Amino acid sequence: MFNIENVKNGEVVHQMSLLIKGSSQTFVIAHTNVTVSVSAESERSTGGGRKQEWPMSRGCFKALVILNPGKNDIIVSNLAVGLTTVGNRMSRLVKGQSAWDDNETDKSQISVNYLPLTQTPPLHLAILVASDSPERMDCPPCKAGGIADHATLEAAVKKLRMTAAMCQALLAEQMHAAGLGRRSFRLELEDRIDTLRFESMLDHRRSALYRSTIKVHVLRTDKTVAEIRRAEGTPNHNELLEIFTKALETEDGLFDPKGVVAGLILDTSYDAGIDITSGHTSFAKHDPSSRSVGVIGSQLVYTWPRFSEEVAYCLMDIVGNDFNVRTTNWASCAMSQGSFFEKIGHAFGIPLEAAFVKLGHWQDWPKRFLPVSPTKGEGLLTIGDATFHWEWSFEDQLRLLGQRHFALPLDEELDCRAPTVHVRGRAGLEQLAIRCRDGIAAAYIDGRILHDIESSKPLRQPVLSIMTLKHEFEQKEAARLKVLSMNGNHVDLPVWKVVSCQPPVNIPGTRMYLRRVNAGHPLTKNDSPWAAMLKKRDDQGQIVRAYKIDIRVDCRFRGVGIYYEDGIKADCGQPGGRDAPSQMTTLPKRGRISKVTVAYSEPTRFVGMQIHLSNGETIGALNESASKVTLAMKPGANEEIVGFYGMNGPDGQCCQFGILKAPKRFPLPPSLYENPELQGGSGCDYYPDHDRRGRVLEEQPGDVDEADASEDEDEDEDDEAEAEYCWDDEDDDGDGYYYEYDYEYDYDYDCDYE
Repeated sequence: MFNIENVKNGEVVHQMSLLIKGSSQTFVIAHTNVTVSVSAESERSTGGGRKQEWPMSRGCFKALVILNPGKNDIIVSNLAVGLTTVGNRMSRLVKGQSAWDDNETDKSQISVNYLPLTQTPPLHLAILVASDSPERMDCPPCKAGGIADHATLEAAVKKLRMTAAMCQALLAEQMHAAGLGRRSFRLELEDRIDTLRFESMLDHRRSALYRSTIKVHVLRTDKTVAEIRRAEGTPNHNELLEIFTKALETEDGLFDPKGVVAGLILDTSYDAGIDITSGHTSFAKHDPSSRSVGVIGSQLVYTWPRFSEEVAYCLMDIVGNDFNVRTTNWASCAMSQGSFFEKIGHAFGIPLEAAFVKLGHWQDWPKRFLPVSPTKGEGLLTIGDATFHWEWSFEDQLRLLGQRHFALPLDEELDCRAPTVHVRGRAGLEQLAIRCRDGIAAAYIDGRILHDIESSKPLRQPVLSIMTLKHEFEQKEAARLKVLSMNGNHVDLPVWKVVSCQPPVNIPGTRMYLRRVNAGHPLTKNDSPWAAMLKKRDDQGQIVRAYKIDIRVDCRFRGVGIYYEDGIKADCGQPGGRDAPSQMTTLPKRGRISKVTVAYSEPTRFVGMQIHLSNGETIGALNESASKVTLAMKPGANEEIVGFYGMNGPDGQCCQFGILKAPKRFPLPPSLYENPELQGGSGCDYYPDHDRRGRVLEEQPGDVDEADASEDEDEDEDDEAEAEYCWDDEDDDGDGYYYEYDYEYDYDYDCDYE
């Protein structure tokens, strides 16, 4: 009895090629040349039910099945040891004989429904051909000529079509194994002879095999073979990329202007005498606003399979020759097919630095399609090795989820906003909260996972006590918090900078809070925190507003002075008189501060500041010639700036500056201004207490924000962000305030920035 392990009976799939794997206890100790036959029979198929032989090892098997639209009955049966070569089986087929012995002793069957998707954009396949091309690829003599000619343009089309089907099936299986659903890119189809099965080689079967199959475009360029082989590629300028993309543009209307194209350059050539490949390339470009491409050269394509019956043979072909950089055909096939798969991933937006074609990892490619490895030759692998290096990481697979190419019919619409990271909870019981509407898939600190989250049940807001973090993780300045979201929009933050920030401020009588955004370095015991609101209580208990503000900037930013209507002045930054020139402005009664821009040359050295008012006035200076980073801190669409906060370092200079944000048009209670943390400007000695243990990582209900309905008709053009106070309609857990660390303002200070 055969057991198919990765596909359920009656399952609906949306890709033409399906990679199945299974086992049989009957053949656990069987000789390694025992084979299993697999066929996919459907009512629409006349040739699709042909049995295909796949090797077994220790009772395990894998098979690549080409499906027809509708219901497909996948039948798995064992065969007696007998026909041992693909060539013999093909010879029998050509003669009209059965390639299989009929002494099957065991059989299993499941049904799979193939439902092609038409609403998602496809991956286009293309081959670039020079204007004077002989339309032949590099190929050793043993693979050239006759019905088995592997060097022609027609053969290149078949091989690209088959390899694309393999990549489609492999990605779908990887995504399925990661719990993300069996999803993959859709391939562009056309009605023509289906070459994915060996029957396409037989003339008497050709009319019956005219069906929907994978389309391959042949692009003609005005460049000659010599020009293509002289073209060079560098990280900043790739001539072959330009030639390929220009050829795509000349094919008017054939390709989506924002589509994804993968393909080959046909006229690549390897010169064994000087060991150089001319016209070779391996490049990818992802551009959401334009066309994305992933292309490789064709010098190793002769080792690729033309149809599904050749897959096992090509991945186990130990024949060696002088036409490639690898000594065996299977190694050349693994390296080049894997490189093509990699370029497809990069074209879909997986970062180039996420390359998985590392030294030796190409050897794992056959294990994705076969339970056995080549019996000899370079790259000998252990049969039972379950470790696969040749695959995209879980992080990279998540990047594909938010793309329209990988959508499934039952998918919910994604919010696609990046996760936010908060410090939340009552003073002394602070927690680090991670929040994402689409769900958190994983969170790590320096590669160590914080919580094992099932991708099928992602959390929307996991939390971790800050005391637990400090107890379990080394407090290194360079430690990074990486958060993976289910929409693929990941964040990478300096964890201790987030944790060491001052705690949030609850708005008394509400479950809301003042939000903070700052620039500078984290709080240390040697720094002096300060804060000042734009309103305060006077001596009679009345609320008075700030009517005037000045900024002191020379070669450095020295501080901000806030003047209140009761005659009191608060210093934000270095206190006391200053020789630095002061720029003064009057705050309009009905206006507001719309944005604060700071500039600094290092985390502790501010060199400039500007304050922007809603009436268009700007005061201050940035000293941009002396700065490395210029940052704009502004409220969200439903927020307004109500104060400033920051720190003075041991030298008295301002080393952190931030804004306090509150819900717009929400009257702040007078008791808020009695909070000692928000009074006194510079010199305030308030320090947060992080010394008490809270709860461990667990799911928490979302915060309820009560300012959702407020709309600002006077919102200025700088407020481009969405209303951040609109979130879930879930009950609050009582710890109704948090500080949101704004990771958009986090930079590596050793780099240059525009």
